[in-house]
Amino acid sequence: MAVRLALDSRELLIGKAAEPRDLELIGNEIGQTPGVATLLEVLTMHLGPDHLIVAARVALDDEVSADQVEDLADDIDRRLADKLPVVPHVFVDPTQTSPGPDRAARQ
Repeated sequence: MAVRLALDSRELLIGKAAEPRDLELIGNEIGQTPGVATLLEVLTMHLGPDHLIVAARVALDDEVSADQVEDLADDIDRRLADKLPVVPHVFVDPTQTSPGPDRAARQ
């Protein structure tokens, strides 16, 4: 029993990722969020047995404003909290996937 507890604790101390089924659920929820055009990357790490960091890099729809990004992240956080067995802490990184007019002009 002590060995099993030590192994479980070790995994949490070194940053164990979410289980594959939870990772799939997270990806589906974020990808289906209105305003998210593409889910580019999801990284997860347990902070302890009951808390999970979720870092998502997403491409947003063109009509999503900077003010709406915070609401979008809050919506994802709420929906994941309802569906996951742990408390999620969600961080969304909006990333531009194609060069905008300003970038294209500078290249």
